[in-house]
Amino acid sequence: GRQRPWFLSFTFAVACCVIVSGCLAERTRLVVYPLYTLLVTALVHPLLVHWIWVDSSWLNTLSSCRVLDFAGGLAVHALGGLFGLVGAIAVGPRLGRFEGGAVKDLPGHDMAFVTLGTFMLWFGWFGFNSGSVYVYQPNAPASAVQLVAMNTTLAASSAGLASLAVACWWSGTYDLRVCCNGVLSGLVTVTCMCGFVDPWAA
Repeated sequence: GRQRPWFLSFTFAVACCVIVSGCLAERTRLVVYPLYTLLVTALVHPLLVHWIWVDSSWLNTLSSCRVLDFAGGLAVHALGGLFGLVGAIAVGPRLGRFEGGAVKDLPGHDMAFVTLGTFMLWFGWFGFNSGSVYVYQPNAPASAVQLVAMNTTLAASSAGLASLAVACWWSGTYDLRVCCNGVLSGLVTVTCMCGFVDPWAA
């Protein structure tokens, strides 16, 4: 079966844990972070990665169809999101998030940093997605990497623009926060399939 390089696997595991920290930010004690990081990286993540990316695993031998997760859509984002959801349910909502049964908007404090962070994540995504090409094809041609990079760019761009358009139609104003969230949603969505689809589908 395919062997993922150690450092690439390490970054996938860390990314999974970072997703959880975003869900629990400012609502837990510091000791919680190293505890769940140890749990995820030592037990859960390696097991799930084995099921998904090893050809002879029970998950890939259930039928003639096998699990396709190109660069961690399931092994990183779905797992991190699931742990984040469990943690968020356990600790409850942020103080001041709900007042009188209604949701209170909590806008970002500095949209310049939100936007900069979005672009930094977008840039880093090329390392995850494009780097995964060489796990599937160690001698992959440049065209394979170009396809993955193109799909990553198209998914992020179209999701950001679509989110911006829907937010404008809904509220009557252009909301940069929604656009940034849309970009990240597009990146997360295309991660599992960026090497398997044509650009029009991305």
